[in-house]
Amino acid sequence: MTSASTPPAIAVLGAAGVVGRRICAELARAGWALSIVGRTPVPLAALADTLPAARVHVADAGDAAALARAFAGVRVVVNAAGPLAETLAPVLVAALAAGAHYV
Repeated sequence: MTSASTPPAIAVLGAAGVVGRRICAELARAGWALSIVGRTPVPLAALADTLPAARVHVADAGDAAALARAFAGVRVVVNAAGPLAETLAPVLVAALAAGAHYV
């Protein structure tokens, strides 16, 4: 749903976790271009091997600058990172700053 020169429509934070992987699989199956985001590079790389069109961003939910880079240009941010009590506020702020919807 995007070309190689345009940003993915959806960023999934916590993409390499149990819930995040399932979300990514369903979105990819539906044809959405994804940005997979997480704090640990190795699990993200393994996930990227199964989603070759996905862009990979390493970012911690508490790192506003990294989240800004990861969310730049996306239309929707899905927060699958936990615990939600710790990730909700910084991820919501970063999503809104990027002009994206937050899920």
